[in-house]
Amino acid sequence: MAGRAPTPLILAGSRKKPDDAAITEALALAELFAAKKQEIATALFDHFEPYDEAHADGKLSAQEIFEPSEFQNMLLWTIYFWLMALLVGVSAIGRVYLFFTRQIVTAYDLIESLTSLIAVVGLFGFAYQTPIAAPTFWKVVWVLLMLTWVWSFFGAKNVEMIEKTGLAKGATIFSLISMLAVPALVGLCIYGFRSEALWNK
Repeated sequence: MAGRAPTPLILAGSRKKPDDAAITEALALAELFAAKKQEIATALFDHFEPYDEAHADGKLSAQEIFEPSEFQNMLLWTIYFWLMALLVGVSAIGRVYLFFTRQIVTAYDLIESLTSLIAVVGLFGFAYQTPIAAPTFWKVVWVLLMLTWVWSFFGAKNVEMIEKTGLAKGATIFSLISMLAVPALVGLCIYGFRSEALWNK
């Protein structure tokens, strides 16, 4: 195309020769591009304009516009949210049942489950990029979640589990639980502390 670097062109056809219709379309491509150039430019501008307005309002940095966001792929977070929603939901129901039937669950266990359920709501907001409540609220939830996690590490139940199963097996179990919990702490930290653009919507 005139004024531009050579562009490779691949045409459909057999091993012997390109398709005649493809050759005809290729020859007309330069003229078609010239006719559609203004339309293409307008469409590109319409796509970019909201980002330009957000940048002018201070809601979006130039780096966020022109570079891929480090959190742009939310699919894994969505999968993680549903996994945690299932695990925390089942755990909370089981704890409530045991609390009223066998009395082997303490009030602290119920508070821990309540905190986890609230955290799951925050994970939903982060995974689906939806502002829920206020960032200050999720900062408080993050601190509470961190405290309950640290407390469970040194808690009597964890010590009892290690005594019953042995140090190696107990440490393995706790490590697996931690592997599931740490992403929740990371997600809520990003949601409450580092999602200014989301909260400014």
